[in-house]
Amino acid sequence: LCFEAAMAKCTTSAECESLIELYLGLQREPDAIERRRIRMTVMGRAQSRPQLAEKLAEMNLQYADLFSQFLQPAVEKGWVKSDFDLRTVAIWFMGMVNNRAPMDFRPSDWDQDEMHRLYCSTILDAFIVRS
Repeated sequence: LCFEAAMAKCTTSAECESLIELYLGLQREPDAIERRRIRMTVMGRAQSRPQLAEKLAEMNLQYADLFSQFLQPAVEKGWVKSDFDLRTVAIWFMGMVNNRAPMDFRPSDWDQDEMHRLYCSTILDAFIVRS
């Protein structure tokens, strides 16, 4: 929710983009890596447990709604593309964050800075309006 408040205070598209980059940078932190590992474990277990899969689907919808609220001010200001459904953007974004998981097993095998640059570029190019 602090990111939602920060997004509402952005006055330029550059501030909006910087805020998203800050969020993405936090995905490199140890606690984010641990959350991602737990999330991937739960997702794997949900494949054979329908009740868990249903609960996970409900949580994904809650996340999508929160993320949509986070992005809505940026859409209204014309900084985020308005031709995408924000809930769809949210679940795609979650997928991008989770896609870091293979690198989390042994980070020393990968150029973390290069991956972060690619990660930010892909995400921002997908839905940020650039002049």
